[in-house]
Amino acid sequence: MYSNYQQKIISHFEDALSSNSVRHAYVISGEAGVGKKTVSQAVKLLFACKNHCACGECSGCKSERLGANPDILTAVNTGKMGYEIDRVRDIIKSVYEKPIVSTHKLIVLENAHLLGKSCQNALLKAIEEPPPYAVFVLLCDSVSDMLPTVMSRVMHMTLPAWREEELEKLAEAERFCYKYAMGNPGTLLSLLSDDTFRNLRKKVLDEFEKVLMSEPGIIYSVTKEWTSKERKNQLKDTINIITLFLRDVLFVKEKRTDLVINEDYIPTIEKICEKITLRSSLKMTEIIGSCPERMRFNENVTMVVQTLLTQIRSLV
Repeated sequence: MYSNYQQKIISHFEDALSSNSVRHAYVISGEAGVGKKTVSQAVKLLFACKNHCACGECSGCKSERLGANPDILTAVNTGKMGYEIDRVRDIIKSVYEKPIVSTHKLIVLENAHLLGKSCQNALLKAIEEPPPYAVFVLLCDSVSDMLPTVMSRVMHMTLPAWREEELEKLAEAERFCYKYAMGNPGTLLSLLSDDTFRNLRKKVLDEFEKVLMSEPGIIYSVTKEWTSKERKNQLKDTINIITLFLRDVLFVKEKRTDLVINEDYIPTIEKICEKITLRSSLKMTEIIGSCPERMRFNENVTMVVQTLLTQIRSLV
C-alpha cells in the first residue's frame, strides 16, 4: 500500500515513461521512515519493466527483483561519515556506459544527504550534462544538506508524513497479510515485503465491486483488464483474491465477521450483502471455485473470465 503522495510520485514516473518525458534528475526528500525507499523500489521496477508498467513477470522485472538488472544502479551509504569521493567517481563513470537491456540507465542514490560538498560537486557535471539515457534519483532526508547548484538542476519531489487515515489503512492491509498467510510464515514474509501483491489485491477488489454493483457492461472492460498482457500472468492470484473475498461475503451473511480475512473491505462486503441472498453468495463461491478447472480445459481464457463474471453478476 502506498500513501497518496507516494502514489503521486510513482504515477509521475509511469506517465513520464509512457510519454517519453522523463527528466534527467530527481530528488525525493522526506524524513527517515516515510517511504522514500519504497517509492524508489517501485520506480526501479517501472524502469526495468519491458512495458514500463511493473508487470512483475517480464525478464526486466524479474532481473530487478533479483538485484541483477545491469542498467539499474543503487548506491547506499549508511555511515555517518558520508560517501567517499572515489565511490561517487565510480558511479559517474558507470553513467556513461550505455544501457544493456533497458531504454534508460537509472542511478538511485540512497541517503544523498550524506553526499558531502566535494561529492556533490563531482556529481554536478554528470547531472548538468548527462547522456540522454541516464536518470538520477537522489533520496535524502532533508534538502538542507544539498547544494543549491544541485537542487537547481533537479526536479524536487517531497514525501510528507502519512495522514492518520492512511496509517490506519496500512495497519488494516498488514492484518490482511497475517490472515491471508494462513499460518505459513514464508507466505507472510513474502506478502509483507511485496507491495505488488497488495496493490493487485486493491485493484482486483475495486474492479470486482464494480462488476457486482455497476451496470453489467462493466464486465467487458474488467475482463479485458484481467486478461491483458500486463495482468494475464497474475490471473491465478486474481482468482484467489476473489475466492477469499466471496468467502468473506458468506461469513458476513452468517454474522461471522470474526472470520473475515478482508477486514478493511467489510463496509463494501456489507453493501454487497444487502443486494444478494445467502443462496446467491453460495452459488458465487461455487462458480469461482470452478474457474481453475475451466481454465485447464479451455484455452480461451478471455471467454472463461467473461463467462465467470457474467454468471456471478447475474446473481445480484
